[in-house]
Amino acid sequence: MDRSPDEIVALHDRLLLRWEDAEKDSAQAGADLAAMILPPVLSDEALLEERIEVAHFANFVIWRLEDEARLREIPDSRVAALKRAIDPWNQRRNDLMEAIDVVYLAQFSNVDVAGARLHSESAGMIIDRLSILALKIHNLEKVAIDAAADDDIATVEESRHRRELLSQQRADLGACLAALLDDFAAGRSCFRCWRQLKAYNDERLNRALRAETRAKAAQPAQGQRG
Repeated sequence: MDRSPDEIVALHDRLLLRWEDAEKDSAQAGADLAAMILPPVLSDEALLEERIEVAHFANFVIWRLEDEARLREIPDSRVAALKRAIDPWNQRRNDLMEAIDVVYLAQFSNVDVAGARLHSESAGMIIDRLSILALKIHNLEKVAIDAAADDDIATVEESRHRRELLSQQRADLGACLAALLDDFAAGRSCFRCWRQLKAYNDERLNRALRAETRAKAAQPAQGQRG
């Protein structure tokens, strides 16, 4: 099912409410976000809505992991575990931006873009930004509730002001996405699938990991010589 930018924004908000409820149940059961298994890789036939949902969930989990990692009273070992848990989710997030673009580009495959302007952002990248804005707005709503309970009126007002600004930015960004898709369909503008080519945990392509692996492999030989 295709989704308009307004429908994508509404979907993001609905999903956050659903996951927040599920998170409360998981917390009661003692679930650990840092130990969560990544969602399954989507099939090539996965619908656009499925890809948008899984990409949004990746941002949801990353947000929670980063929040916990910033706590000042947790041990360093826990911070390290959280930071290591974030990397594969970030990899997944980037892969899903590309997966979203694949669907859009297939839809526009017959459009003549010979004279089209190349847009610097793809649809998947814009949808990722919309996902982050949804998380920011949702978080500020919760901050306002907590501040009101503490009779912290200044923070309530600041949260309201920030939400209004972020909501306007989200509306503007949604309009930009709508215009881009309309222009692509008409052959006026186009975008490409910007491959991020991340190498967070790839020992072949990450120089720090590659050096670590080489050093580790050399240790037994040095021990034998000694």
